[in-house]
Amino acid sequence: MAVGNRITDKVVIRRALISSWRKEPAIALAGSLKEFDVSITASGGTADAIYGAGIDVERLSDTTGFDNLLGGRVKTLHPAVYAAILARRDSQDDIEDLLRFSIKPIDLVAVDLYPFPDEPDNIRDAVELIDIGGVSLVRAAAKNFEFTVVLSKAEQFSGFINDLKEAEGVFGLEYRRKLAHQTFRWISEYDARIASGLS
Repeated sequence: MAVGNRITDKVVIRRALISSWRKEPAIALAGSLKEFDVSITASGGTADAIYGAGIDVERLSDTTGFDNLLGGRVKTLHPAVYAAILARRDSQDDIEDLLRFSIKPIDLVAVDLYPFPDEPDNIRDAVELIDIGGVSLVRAAAKNFEFTVVLSKAEQFSGFINDLKEAEGVFGLEYRRKLAHQTFRWISEYDARIASGLS
């Protein structure tokens, strides 16, 4: 199993994880990634939409061994997913862990978080819109930006598709750092909206 994805400070995207509540941008992204022979893994409904568009995709449940739990509250929270995202490709210990558990590293994480209403009418219903797994995915990818590219909202997908074609699937450190910065900014805004709504 190949685990290295870096050429000097460049990262080559070979495997992507997509999880998006808006399906059309996810389908467009998956189609563009396939042009560069990127292997795509997607969660539940996102995988259904991508497959329905005629694009080859691996279901995340095939990686974790679990389908959606608790009515969809638990989909992506699994060690095999986070080890694939957080592995440091220059750490022999990390590489050995991946090999030991046959975990394929993930080079791109693209997520679109469930929207939380600014002024929820029903708190109980609104609570079900609080995205847990999606935030965790992009947070992990942003932390590991040295080896991973992260997209944290669907509005970024189209711009990234253009960048993907220009860069031919290879991205520099500054580009990855910029996306990580945008991710942490967006997470903080997302959490502030939830805190405001719950107040």
